[in-house]
Amino acid sequence: MGVYGWYDLSWKERRTVLRLARRGERHPDPRIARVAEEWARETLEPGAFLSGLFALFGDDGFGQRRGAKRILRVSAGRRPGTR
Repeated sequence: MGVYGWYDLSWKERRTVLRLARRGERHPDPRIARVAEEWARETLEPGAFLSGLFALFGDDGFGQRRGAKRILRVSAGRRPGTR
């Protein structure tokens, strides 16, 4: 099974990505790290905030934004020359 998007990852993998980002680390699998970065960018797009507010009652919208910010912070801090 291919990994094409954030929700293609198991909940355990998503939790691992978020746990690593909280510690300031990027996921060791480049495919999963790329998917996480794409999800984080989509989650933090200006129009995504409103949909996040509506999802807040059924989901942790603010927690998702916090996790997305952490993922992007980790991805921005990677060493030059690495992907």
